[in-house]
Amino acid sequence: MAQQAKVIESIRRLLRLLPQGYTRRFVFLLVAAVVVAFVETGAVGLIALFASAITNPQTLLGSELLARFVRFTGHFGGLTPQRLLMILGLAVIIAVVFKNGLRAALQYGQSNFVAFVSGYLGDRMLTGVMRMPYQWILRENSADLMSTVSWSGNSGAFLSYAFMASTEIVLLVCLTLALVAANPVVVLSSVLMLGAPAALILRVLRRRIDTTAKALAEHRHATNRHLVTALQGIKDVKAYGQEEAFCRAFRAESYAATSMQARMDIYACVPNWLLETVGFMLLFLATFLMYTLAGDSPLRVTGTIALLAVTAWRGLPAAIRVVTSVNNFRGYLPYVHHTLTHMEMIGEWAVGGHGDEAKRIRPAFERDLRAEGLGFRYEGSDAAVLEAVSFCVSKGETVGIVGESGAGKSTLMDLLMGLLAPTSGALCLDGKPLDEPGRRGLAEIIGYVPQFPYIYDATLAENVAFGVLRAEIDLARVEAACRQAAVHEFLVQLPEGYQTVLGERGVRLSGGQQQRVCIARALYRRPEVLIFDEATSSLDTKSEKQIQQTIMRLKGSVTMILVAHRLSTVEGCDRLVWVEDGRVRQVGSPVEVLPGYRAVLARHGQTDGQTDGQTDGQMDDQMDDQPDAAEAAQP
Repeated sequence: MAQQAKVIESIRRLLRLLPQGYTRRFVFLLVAAVVVAFVETGAVGLIALFASAITNPQTLLGSELLARFVRFTGHFGGLTPQRLLMILGLAVIIAVVFKNGLRAALQYGQSNFVAFVSGYLGDRMLTGVMRMPYQWILRENSADLMSTVSWSGNSGAFLSYAFMASTEIVLLVCLTLALVAANPVVVLSSVLMLGAPAALILRVLRRRIDTTAKALAEHRHATNRHLVTALQGIKDVKAYGQEEAFCRAFRAESYAATSMQARMDIYACVPNWLLETVGFMLLFLATFLMYTLAGDSPLRVTGTIALLAVTAWRGLPAAIRVVTSVNNFRGYLPYVHHTLTHMEMIGEWAVGGHGDEAKRIRPAFERDLRAEGLGFRYEGSDAAVLEAVSFCVSKGETVGIVGESGAGKSTLMDLLMGLLAPTSGALCLDGKPLDEPGRRGLAEIIGYVPQFPYIYDATLAENVAFGVLRAEIDLARVEAACRQAAVHEFLVQLPEGYQTVLGERGVRLSGGQQQRVCIARALYRRPEVLIFDEATSSLDTKSEKQIQQTIMRLKGSVTMILVAHRLSTVEGCDRLVWVEDGRVRQVGSPVEVLPGYRAVLARHGQTDGQTDGQTDGQMDDQMDDQPDAAEAAQP
């Protein structure tokens, strides 16, 4: 009973997630299933009556049942056997056609409902995950999130089996009542003898199905995680020669999942085999009892057996589908619970207040973007990453952020972009503190160039217009952004220009070219503030100088914030903010800040932001000896 209550509660929770009116639609479909079950029962009775009439029409013509029908309707008196068979045959055809039409309409309605639920929950899950706070996403495993979104479609399959079970249960109840009216003793005995093995099957399989379904979900989850990890880190995997290790881990989980799925498939077939065997054994037993023990007339025996046979023809598959459906939606319960848990976790982020009806408004940026006493600590951590950080970026100014690794520069950038909410202090735009909607609106005026550019498997134009549908891309705007970012310098190398597919991770481009594509992406949005987060730290000297030249050409035309590890990148800035141990140590011009910062680096065995005692000159000499990635790829 506890498991049945859990299933019913899961259905209720799913229905609460659907748009208004879909609960009523669900109830309507259940009521329609009851109507169809009554119609099917009537059709089965007519088929049994027709079978009985074929066997002995004269007995049926002289029966009290037909006499009552004639008296009630005032028609069909003086029927001949031929006319009786013709009328019953036509009635059977009409009943079967009508029944099948209703069944088709019901199936169409249920299938549409289930398809909508799968699509709606998948859409709402992805929407909620994408709108969740950035800090929450950082805590989650990407493979887990992929499983969460993909598994939401299983809720539709769960409801599909619930529909099937409820529809067939109603039909079985109607058929049983009809049989009881025909011959209570024989039918009740048969039902009890058929119900006992069915209940035993469910009882034996129940725990095994629950255990196997849970294990199957876990193995599939692990398989997905190994796959995503291997593909996302394929370069490292191959560099360390760990292909077989990842394949072995994936293989173990994959074969385990296959084994669990095979068990689930067998459990689905067992009820069919057993109930079919038991059903026809009971049909033989009922015939024997009626002839030998009850001493019923041939008409009664023939009619009852015909009704039992037709009921078995329709009822046994229904009973099998009930047991199979119950087993299947028990198998889907772990996936449904996973979906429900995450849907309730993301809550309002999936709908209302955070959706299209609350679009981001591009804020006005007239004077400055200011940090006033900003502090931040990650959830579950006692140590603050940033404390009392204050500085100002005036419109049109180029500000550099410097500091050693771990100083809090990346977290500070996340705060300036509105990805994270400060735990203390405030981020102000033109003197006004930004609330949560205001921070989200910063995305409308900020362009972001990361340290490791994200290039996806699409055309150059699609990568620049990032997220814009292909049909809606403004090619003139793409070209203007590419000219500003100096993408045109290597455009001649691309066979189809802006329509060249760059490949996953931009395999057709060098590191410097990928970075310039990301700069063009940021400029396509016509930002008022450009943030370069260590944009040159992973590049060779030649590419770094090209990107620096691109950045300097933009100086004055747009407000820029440069986070840099190499000090040559920030020497041309208007002002520098030196961050140390989560606090601002000094704000001033490069002439004022760099001497002290270089002295600290020297004491730590570093020069100009290089680690491991390697100077800029030493690294530049090494990198100058290495050809540009694009040049090396050419014959």
